[in-house]
Amino acid sequence: MGKTVKWSWRAMMDILGTAWFIGAISFLVGFIGPILFSTSNLGPLLGIFITGPLGFLMGGVIGFWRLLADSGRNLKRSDWGTFFAIWLLMLGWYGLFCWFGFFAIWCIAILQVVVAVATVFIYWVRNRGSWPAKQQRFYVWLVAALLLIGTELFPPVTHPWWAKPHDGYLQEVPLVAYVGDERMDSSRKTPQLAIDRPQLLIFWAGIMTAAVIGSYGRSNE
Repeated sequence: MGKTVKWSWRAMMDILGTAWFIGAISFLVGFIGPILFSTSNLGPLLGIFITGPLGFLMGGVIGFWRLLADSGRNLKRSDWGTFFAIWLLMLGWYGLFCWFGFFAIWCIAILQVVVAVATVFIYWVRNRGSWPAKQQRFYVWLVAALLLIGTELFPPVTHPWWAKPHDGYLQEVPLVAYVGDERMDSSRKTPQLAIDRPQLLIFWAGIMTAAVIGSYGRSNE
Protein backbone atom coordinates (compact mmCIF):
# COMPACT_ATOMS: atom_id res chain seq x y z
CA MET A 1 0.00 0.00 0.00
CA GLY A 2 1.19 3.51 -0.77
CA LYS A 3 1.87 6.10 1.83
CA THR A 4 -0.89 8.41 2.91
CA VAL A 5 -0.31 11.98 1.81
CA LYS A 6 -0.49 14.17 4.89
CA TRP A 7 -1.47 17.78 4.54
CA SER A 8 -0.99 20.30 7.31
CA TRP A 9 -3.51 23.10 6.92
CA ARG A 10 -2.28 24.67 10.13
CA ALA A 11 1.24 24.95 8.74
CA MET A 12 -0.12 26.44 5.54
CA MET A 13 -2.04 29.02 7.54
CA ASP A 14 1.11 29.81 9.54
CA ILE A 15 3.03 30.46 6.32
CA LEU A 16 0.25 32.53 4.78
CA GLY A 17 -0.38 34.35 8.06
CA THR A 18 3.25 35.43 8.19
CA ALA A 19 3.01 36.47 4.53
CA TRP A 20 -0.08 38.63 5.10
CA PHE A 21 1.33 40.17 8.29
CA ILE A 22 4.65 41.25 6.78
CA GLY A 23 2.95 42.14 3.51
CA ALA A 24 0.49 44.45 5.29
CA ILE A 25 3.28 46.24 7.15
CA SER A 26 5.33 46.60 3.96
CA PHE A 27 2.30 47.90 2.08
CA LEU A 28 1.57 50.54 4.71
CA VAL A 29 5.20 51.66 4.74
CA GLY A 30 5.26 51.97 0.95
CA PHE A 31 1.81 53.58 0.75
CA ILE A 32 1.86 56.02 3.66
CA GLY A 33 5.57 56.85 3.59
CA PRO A 34 5.50 58.62 0.20
CA ILE A 35 2.36 60.54 1.22
CA LEU A 36 4.18 61.93 4.25
CA PHE A 37 7.62 62.47 2.75
CA SER A 38 7.05 62.95 -1.00
CA THR A 39 5.24 65.57 -3.06
CA SER A 40 4.58 63.16 -5.94
CA ASN A 41 1.02 61.89 -6.30
CA LEU A 42 2.45 58.62 -7.63
CA GLY A 43 4.26 57.87 -4.38
CA PRO A 44 1.60 55.47 -2.95
CA LEU A 45 2.09 53.22 -5.98
CA LEU A 46 5.30 52.13 -4.27
CA GLY A 47 3.23 50.27 -1.68
CA ILE A 48 0.84 48.79 -4.23
CA PHE A 49 3.35 47.48 -6.74
CA ILE A 50 6.63 47.14 -4.84
CA THR A 51 6.71 46.98 -1.04
CA GLY A 52 3.32 45.27 -0.61
CA PRO A 53 3.94 42.32 -2.96
CA LEU A 54 7.57 42.11 -1.86
CA GLY A 55 6.58 41.96 1.80
CA PHE A 56 3.93 39.31 1.11
CA LEU A 57 6.34 37.08 -0.81
CA MET A 58 9.18 37.45 1.69
CA GLY A 59 6.75 36.94 4.57
CA GLY A 60 5.67 33.63 3.06
CA VAL A 61 9.28 32.60 2.56
CA ILE A 62 10.15 33.53 6.16
CA GLY A 63 7.15 31.53 7.39
CA PHE A 64 8.41 28.50 5.46
CA TRP A 65 11.95 29.01 6.77
CA ARG A 66 10.59 28.84 10.33
CA LEU A 67 9.12 25.41 9.61
CA LEU A 68 12.22 24.26 7.76
CA ALA A 69 14.49 25.29 10.65
CA ASP A 70 12.50 23.13 13.10
CA SER A 71 14.42 19.85 12.82
CA GLY A 72 11.92 18.09 15.08
CA ARG A 73 9.08 18.61 12.63
CA ASN A 74 8.46 16.41 9.61
CA LEU A 75 7.84 18.56 6.56
CA LYS A 76 4.68 17.67 4.67
CA ARG A 77 3.82 18.10 1.03
CA SER A 78 1.58 21.01 1.90
CA ASP A 79 4.60 22.87 3.33
CA TRP A 80 6.63 22.42 0.17
CA GLY A 81 3.56 23.07 -1.96
CA THR A 82 2.93 26.42 -0.27
CA PHE A 83 6.57 27.39 -0.72
CA PHE A 84 6.42 26.38 -4.39
CA ALA A 85 3.26 28.47 -4.86
CA ILE A 86 5.10 31.49 -3.44
CA TRP A 87 7.99 30.76 -5.81
CA LEU A 88 5.53 30.75 -8.74
CA LEU A 89 4.21 34.14 -7.58
CA MET A 90 7.80 35.41 -7.68
CA LEU A 91 8.06 34.19 -11.27
CA GLY A 92 4.80 35.99 -12.08
CA TRP A 93 6.10 39.16 -10.43
CA TYR A 94 9.23 38.91 -12.56
CA GLY A 95 7.12 38.51 -15.71
CA LEU A 96 5.03 41.55 -14.78
CA PHE A 97 8.07 43.73 -14.20
CA CYS A 98 9.53 42.87 -17.60
CA TRP A 99 7.78 46.08 -18.63
CA PHE A 100 9.63 48.25 -16.10
CA GLY A 101 13.23 47.94 -17.23
CA PHE A 102 16.24 45.97 -16.22
CA PHE A 103 16.72 47.35 -12.69
CA ALA A 104 13.37 46.09 -11.36
CA ILE A 105 13.69 42.61 -12.84
CA TRP A 106 17.35 42.40 -11.82
CA CYS A 107 16.31 43.04 -8.21
CA ILE A 108 13.63 40.33 -8.39
CA ALA A 109 16.09 37.83 -9.85
CA ILE A 110 18.65 38.58 -7.13
CA LEU A 111 15.91 38.20 -4.51
CA GLN A 112 15.21 34.70 -5.79
CA VAL A 113 18.91 33.86 -5.66
CA VAL A 114 18.98 34.90 -2.00
CA VAL A 115 15.84 32.87 -1.24
CA ALA A 116 17.23 29.75 -2.95
CA VAL A 117 20.63 29.97 -1.24
CA ALA A 118 19.12 30.61 2.20
CA THR A 119 16.63 27.74 1.77
CA VAL A 120 19.39 25.31 0.82
CA PHE A 121 21.52 26.46 3.76
CA ILE A 122 18.68 26.06 6.30
CA TYR A 123 17.90 22.64 4.82
CA TRP A 124 21.57 21.64 5.18
CA VAL A 125 21.62 22.82 8.82
CA ARG A 126 18.35 20.97 9.47
CA ASN A 127 20.03 17.74 8.37
CA ARG A 128 23.06 18.41 10.59
CA GLY A 129 25.39 19.32 7.77
CA SER A 130 24.58 16.37 5.50
CA TRP A 131 22.66 15.74 2.29
CA PRO A 132 20.32 12.76 2.86
CA ALA A 133 20.21 10.41 -0.11
CA LYS A 134 16.47 9.82 0.39
CA GLN A 135 15.55 13.45 -0.34
CA GLN A 136 15.57 12.83 -4.07
CA ARG A 137 12.54 14.97 -4.89
CA PHE A 138 14.09 17.95 -3.10
CA TYR A 139 17.22 17.73 -5.24
CA VAL A 140 15.22 17.52 -8.46
CA TRP A 141 13.31 20.69 -7.62
CA LEU A 142 16.48 22.39 -6.40
CA VAL A 143 18.03 21.87 -9.84
CA ALA A 144 14.81 23.16 -11.42
CA ALA A 145 14.89 26.28 -9.22
CA LEU A 146 18.50 26.97 -10.20
CA LEU A 147 17.61 26.60 -13.89
CA LEU A 148 14.66 28.96 -13.46
CA ILE A 149 16.93 31.52 -11.82
CA GLY A 150 19.36 31.05 -14.70
CA THR A 151 16.63 31.95 -17.21
CA GLU A 152 15.81 35.05 -15.16
CA LEU A 153 19.41 36.24 -15.01
CA PHE A 154 19.96 35.37 -18.70
CA PRO A 155 16.48 35.58 -20.29
CA PRO A 156 15.71 35.18 -23.99
CA VAL A 157 15.59 38.57 -25.72
CA THR A 158 14.14 40.17 -28.81
CA HIS A 159 13.66 43.60 -30.34
CA PRO A 160 11.30 45.82 -28.30
CA TRP A 161 7.92 45.47 -29.99
CA TRP A 162 7.12 49.16 -29.40
CA ALA A 163 10.38 50.49 -30.87
CA LYS A 164 11.05 51.45 -34.45
CA PRO A 165 14.46 51.10 -36.12
CA HIS A 166 16.73 53.79 -34.72
CA ASP A 167 20.39 54.56 -34.24
CA GLY A 168 21.98 51.58 -32.59
CA TYR A 169 19.21 49.22 -33.72
CA LEU A 170 20.57 45.68 -33.56
CA GLN A 171 20.43 43.78 -36.80
CA GLU A 172 21.11 40.47 -35.06
CA VAL A 173 19.62 39.73 -31.65
CA PRO A 174 21.34 37.24 -29.32
CA LEU A 175 19.35 34.28 -28.06
CA VAL A 176 19.80 35.34 -24.42
CA ALA A 177 21.31 38.34 -22.62
CA TYR A 178 22.27 39.23 -19.07
CA VAL A 179 19.34 40.87 -17.32
CA GLY A 180 21.55 43.81 -16.29
CA ASP A 181 22.68 44.47 -19.86
CA GLU A 182 22.52 48.24 -20.47
CA ARG A 183 20.98 47.54 -23.87
CA MET A 184 17.80 46.57 -21.98
CA ASP A 185 17.64 49.81 -19.97
CA SER A 186 14.43 51.61 -20.93
CA SER A 187 14.56 54.27 -18.21
CA ARG A 188 16.25 56.95 -20.31
CA LYS A 189 16.16 55.75 -23.90
CA THR A 190 14.59 53.28 -26.27
CA PRO A 191 16.19 49.95 -25.40
CA GLN A 192 17.90 47.82 -27.99
CA LEU A 193 16.71 44.60 -26.39
CA ALA A 194 13.63 43.44 -24.49
CA ILE A 195 12.82 40.19 -22.75
CA ASP A 196 11.04 37.76 -25.05
CA ARG A 197 8.26 36.82 -22.66
CA PRO A 198 6.57 34.11 -24.79
CA GLN A 199 9.93 32.36 -25.20
CA LEU A 200 10.66 32.79 -21.49
CA LEU A 201 7.33 31.16 -20.60
CA ILE A 202 8.21 28.24 -22.86
CA PHE A 203 11.53 27.84 -21.04
CA TRP A 204 9.79 27.94 -17.65
CA ALA A 205 7.12 25.45 -18.72
CA GLY A 206 9.79 23.08 -20.05
CA ILE A 207 11.84 23.25 -16.85
CA MET A 208 8.86 22.68 -14.57
CA THR A 209 7.51 19.86 -16.74
CA ALA A 210 10.89 18.15 -16.61
CA ALA A 211 10.96 18.61 -12.81
CA VAL A 212 7.50 17.07 -12.41
CA ILE A 213 8.50 14.08 -14.56
CA GLY A 214 11.90 13.77 -12.86
CA SER A 215 10.45 13.85 -9.35
CA TYR A 216 7.60 11.43 -10.02
CA GLY A 217 7.95 8.33 -7.89
CA ARG A 218 11.08 9.56 -6.14
CA SER A 219 11.48 9.50 -2.39
CA ASN A 220 11.24 12.61 -0.25
CA GLU A 221 11.36 11.05 3.21
